[in-house]
Amino acid sequence: MVKTRYVKGRIEYLDTETKLHDDRRTVGAGTRIDVRNYDKVILKVDKCTRATLQPRVSETDNNSDWSHKKATNIWTGTELEAIYNIGEYVVDVSGYSYFQCNAIYVQHEVHSSVTVRAVATNKPVQVSEKRHQKHFRPKPLQAEKEVHIPQPDSGTFFATDITDDTIYGYYRRVIVKTTDGGQTFTELFNRWEDDSSPYPTMVKKLNDGKVMAGYNNGEVYKMEDAANVEPELVLQMPVGRIGIDSIDIHENLVLLGEYGLKVLPNNSRRVWISTDHGDTFEKIFEEAPRDDYHIHSVKYDPYQDIIWLAVGDTINSNVYWSIDRGKNWSRVYEWGECPNQWTAILPLANCVLFLSDNRHTSVYKWDRNRGIEDSISSHRNIEIEIAYTISREVFDVEPVAHFGCTDYDNSAAYFGFIQLNNARYLPSVVYGTADGDKYYPVCIDHEIPSVPSGGIRGVAGPNSKGEIVTTVVDGEKNKIVVIKVPEWIEI
Repeated sequence: MVKTRYVKGRIEYLDTETKLHDDRRTVGAGTRIDVRNYDKVILKVDKCTRATLQPRVSETDNNSDWSHKKATNIWTGTELEAIYNIGEYVVDVSGYSYFQCNAIYVQHEVHSSVTVRAVATNKPVQVSEKRHQKHFRPKPLQAEKEVHIPQPDSGTFFATDITDDTIYGYYRRVIVKTTDGGQTFTELFNRWEDDSSPYPTMVKKLNDGKVMAGYNNGEVYKMEDAANVEPELVLQMPVGRIGIDSIDIHENLVLLGEYGLKVLPNNSRRVWISTDHGDTFEKIFEEAPRDDYHIHSVKYDPYQDIIWLAVGDTINSNVYWSIDRGKNWSRVYEWGECPNQWTAILPLANCVLFLSDNRHTSVYKWDRNRGIEDSISSHRNIEIEIAYTISREVFDVEPVAHFGCTDYDNSAAYFGFIQLNNARYLPSVVYGTADGDKYYPVCIDHEIPSVPSGGIRGVAGPNSKGEIVTTVVDGEKNKIVVIKVPEWIEI
């Protein structure tokens, strides 16, 4: 239902709450405003949950004579093709007769909610100055070196980490590594007894020389980096498992988040920290039991000594941060007001990136250069806004960002997406950025994936040689690709 009402001094412009049940996008149209005597429209977006706002202008009142108009975020100075989250925006309507703002919903069986107030004005609007920052592009534009590693005969190999000469991962129920580009594989630990045996979900090399592996039953093991070892169980998660991006390692620090079962009474909702390379763990976060809730991403931010969390799903989506190693936590949004559902976090020197899962395939960011002391230290004013749209919304297609990686020495990030549903439409691309504003494909597999959940299943690294590794999922054409990361040059 769309409600339009008028209040002195402003227009309650578009206030909708809808639940979609059919297989098409739904558009909620806002009231048309006569702007012939005004040069700008101010949009106050109080809620924008699982919806997209599209400002439009027209020189006539003809239904076919409308065109899209960009909006500028008053708080950050960013010019946007469309509005995806709460904030205040200004739209230049000089020379036009009418203004309208539509809300577009593309998901079914979930609630979408938008509240927008609009007022036409000729008064000056103080837009926050868009801070100048350096921008970079890769040289060369795409990878100099791509090495395709053959799959083992005994199953699909998923690569999850890379060191100087070694790629770590798993196939079937076996933790393995290869030191010769996939010609041979060394088994570190084999849990297989029958088809009901636990299977691995993540393998990482620790900074003390050992290896950590998580399983779908919540077991987390630490083991020697050698063949057929006897691992040590260092953590048993009560409900979930290490998930999409819920492990992070920085020097002696190890962070683990609980991903998986998200229904009451035992949903996955906990985070642990280790300061001794994963020998022991302490729980630092546990949300109250909530339906449809689990941990998507946990990330240590070495630039400001922050721990970030991204949680979901749907109405529970949110971002948390802690500046005291998990003793206290703040969240960015009130419940139900998070503009997107994020699955991965990538810190850079000037910003923090948040990778998406639903609505549209995109990257959001928090800009460090905008009030670091005010926002982080005082636990307020965190503004996460859209940074890059890879693809507009396509109904019933859900690209999901798996784990990416940050090259902390050069402040560059690399990532990609898988596509969960049958309607696949994106090629498999590894993207890179060194500034959070400009994004480039550094490796492209031009074929559209032929299977559900096809695409880029995580990006790990880099190693000391400047190499990253990814698993390209495409059914029988699955492959492991080692990519030489580019040099980033200022533009």
